[in-house]
Amino acid sequence: MNVITVASLKGGVGKTTAAVHLALALQGAGKRVLAVDLDANNNLTDFFLRSAAPEDIDSAGAYHVLARKLEITACVRKTPSGVDVLPGSPSLGRLSGELAANPGPLLAFGPRLRKTA
Repeated sequence: MNVITVASLKGGVGKTTAAVHLALALQGAGKRVLAVDLDANNNLTDFFLRSAAPEDIDSAGAYHVLARKLEITACVRKTPSGVDVLPGSPSLGRLSGELAANPGPLLAFGPRLRKTA
């Protein structure tokens, strides 16, 4: 399994656009792709899961995995493009406060992700 991260502290630099196009290109080349949306603005999620109901997306996504409320396999969504998505949602915004009190779930995220690959 290879992990590619598109990240920057600066907003508005094209991270989501780059991640979407990279995911689609890799999927088009026959690779299995899981796009993980860790942005509370959830634009990557909106691109791939535009027809999903917001309540459905907010009920099982990256927040729930990071907070150890659900297993990642319960949160990953299949998309028509063939790219699997772990959706982001506005609930990610409240995660930082929760993790300040208990960072354990965040530290365990990496191993939990690898288990499903």
